[in-house]
Amino acid sequence: MVMAMSFYPNEGEPLWSKYSTEAVMHTMEVYSKYSFDYPYPTAQSVNGPVGGMEYPMIVFCNGSRERSVYGVTTHEIGHNWFPMMINTDERRHAWMDEGFNTF
Repeated sequence: MVMAMSFYPNEGEPLWSKYSTEAVMHTMEVYSKYSFDYPYPTAQSVNGPVGGMEYPMIVFCNGSRERSVYGVTTHEIGHNWFPMMINTDERRHAWMDEGFNTF
């Protein structure tokens, strides 16, 4: 079982409490279903100073609209699979990285 969490300032309410952790869980369920299970113990989404950045077990997203909170969170969590775990060459084949996660 993976623990999904979101961290955000009060200014992130009510969107972040409603959408962020759900987006993390949904992304892990879909990517795990169509590829392989998420191998880490936690997945965290943090309302940070950048539009979106991913690292294993943690993503930073900045959004103040419903679509951007959900969309950026799912996109960045997806990067745990493409390119990180699946090890696609994001420099030569950007569509395998950004394309899969945007789709």
